[in-house]
Amino acid sequence: MTGVRTVLFVCTGNLCRSPMAEAIARSLSDPESDVRFESAGIHALEGAPATELALRAAAEAGADASGIRSRPLTPEIVRAADEVYTMTRAHRAALVRLVPEAAARAQVLDPSGADVEDPYGGSADDYRAACAHIRGAVEARMPGWAR
Repeated sequence: MTGVRTVLFVCTGNLCRSPMAEAIARSLSDPESDVRFESAGIHALEGAPATELALRAAAEAGADASGIRSRPLTPEIVRAADEVYTMTRAHRAALVRLVPEAAARAQVLDPSGADVEDPYGGSADDYRAACAHIRGAVEARMPGWAR
C-alpha cells in the first residue's frame, strides 16, 4: 500500500477519549510510519483543548495530547479516513447514520466490542481507567495499522 493512511478516533465531544486515543497511537507508532492519526467528536465544538484530566492521564501513559483541538465529525472527515474507531457502539451507530458507506471501515476501538466509558466530569482515576482501556485497545489494533 502506498501513501499515507488515516486512522480516525471518534467520541462524543473530542475532549477526552478520542484525543487520548490519538495521542497514544502517535506515541506508540513508528515516527517513519505511513499512518496518520486524527480524532473528532460527534457533538464536538471546534477548537477546544482536551480536558486537563485527559491531558494528565495521557501524559502519565507517555503520550502528549496538548496540541490536539476538538473538531466536529463531518462526512468529509469520515470519508477521508481509511479506518475509523469509535469509543462506543452508540458512536459507531451515529457515525454510520451520518455516513452509511463508512460502515465497513468503522469499528469500536476495543477489539472485544466493549465501550470505553466516558470519564468526562469524573475523577482523575476515571480518566486513568479510560486511558488504560484506550491504550490496551490501541496496542491490540496497532499491528493492523502497520500493514
